Amino acid sequence: MAYPVMIAANPTKVQRKMTEHIDKTIADLQQKLREQEEEAIKTKQLINLLCEHAGRQAIYAGSELDSNSNNVSISCDEFYGQPLAAAMRSILEKRKLTGNGPASPRELYDSLLEGGYLFDTDIVENRLTGVRVSLRKSSRVFHRLPDGKRYGLLDWYPKAKKQSNKNEANIPRCDEAEEKVTVENTNDDSETQNDGGEQEL
Repeated sequence: MAYPVMIAANPTKVQRKMTEHIDKTIADLQQKLREQEEEAIKTKQLINLLCEHAGRQAIYAGSELDSNSNNVSISCDEFYGQPLAAAMRSILEKRKLTGNGPASPRELYDSLLEGGYLFDTDIVENRLTGVRVSLRKSSRVFHRLPDGKRYGLLDWYPKAKKQSNKNEANIPRCDEAEEKVTVENTNDDSETQNDGGEQEL
């Protein structure tokens, strides 16, 4: 009697499918959220209209009736093929224009996904690590706020930029450090030779 052969699923493929499913679910929920926000705006407009007919002051301000006032508009392929640092800079610039300003690595990651950025790995935690590393390495572009959680563009903070440049000036260059070590080693060797000579005498 022949028994069916059970072939174990490739864990990499399973993980990739799971990641794709999660990313699609997040994108679908974000789209649903946008639709809900648009419906909420229509309801607020209706309430304001009723207030106007009743001779009352509008309850909701104009900024609350603008669907783009607090949302960053990103097309599905906006960051496809772009370098990571350039894409994140674009996201922060858009956030600044809409009054959102700095963002956490997770918020930047979500926006990168929405804009079609192609990561080198399917593991979400590794993707987030790549975002954090890029933010830290590009210190001439990005600036981490004192709360340690959010990043903005260094150009937004002139005083922080001056302080950053001052700190960099106080850090010795690698070639200078190597040269100093070489000189010190040479001096140590000379002293050792002299000590040896004196002992021989």
